[in-house]
Amino acid sequence: MKQIYDYDFNLKLDPSYGIGLNFIKDTEEYITFSENSLPRKATLDITSWKGISTDAIHFYGEIRVSSLKAKSTRSGQNIFLGAEAPVEAKGMKISLTRCLTRQDLVIDSGERFKGAKLGEKIKNFDSKSDVKTAAIDFFKKYFSKGWILVNLTPDLTSSIDGTAVINNESILHC
Repeated sequence: MKQIYDYDFNLKLDPSYGIGLNFIKDTEEYITFSENSLPRKATLDITSWKGISTDAIHFYGEIRVSSLKAKSTRSGQNIFLGAEAPVEAKGMKISLTRCLTRQDLVIDSGERFKGAKLGEKIKNFDSKSDVKTAAIDFFKKYFSKGWILVNLTPDLTSSIDGTAVINNESILHC
C-alpha cells in the first residue's frame, strides 16, 4: 500500500484508478478488478493520541483507498495482490495535514514547535471535526464523481460469546 501525504498528492482520482491493469505472476497473466461496483469507497480513519500533559489530545486523519484484486486471464482464478502487481492497484494511505497557525506557535511556545514557521505542515489536528473538514476538502479536490468518502465508527455490541466490534459507516461526502 502506497503511503503519501496530502501535500504531495497531485492527481484527480477517477473511479477506474488501478482497475484493468495487466501483470504477470509465475508466468500467468492477471488483470486487476474491483469487487465492488460504483461508487468506489475511500475511508477516513481518525486516530488520537493523548500525551503526558493534561488535556494534550491530538487527532490524526488518513484517507484509505483499498487495494484491488486480480483475476487470471486464463483460469479465471482470483488472487490478492503481491509484490509483482502494479502499484496503482495496491491501494494507498493519504495522511492529512494542516498548516501550523500563529495560535499553535503562541500556545505551545516550548520545545514542540521550536524553529517551526507559520504555515508549516503538521499532522496533528485539534479535534475530530477538524480532521473531517480537512478530509472532505481534500476529497472534493482530488476524487472525481464515482467515489464516496465514508467514516467508520466502531460500536461495541454484545453477543452470547462476548463483545464484538461492528463498524458503522457514515457517508461524509459523495
